[in-house]
Amino acid sequence: MSIKRTLGVASLSAALVYLRSEFLLYATLAIFLLMLEKHVRSAVLIAAALFILIIPWQIRNTLVFERFAPL
Repeated sequence: MSIKRTLGVASLSAALVYLRSEFLLYATLAIFLLMLEKHVRSAVLIAAALFILIIPWQIRNTLVFERFAPL
């Protein structure tokens, strides 16, 4: 998988997680399946990009609600 395509998948996954937190399970499953198929580089890149895209929203929620607010 190319880097551009991998980052696109990560961005789409993050957008879906913002809308419905249940999609985090889908993203986790997709990362796991990629690792099973020996696409470790793509799996790590998707996981890292997803983490980077979700963390600012979590920090914002924690600051606004003054407590940790899970997805």
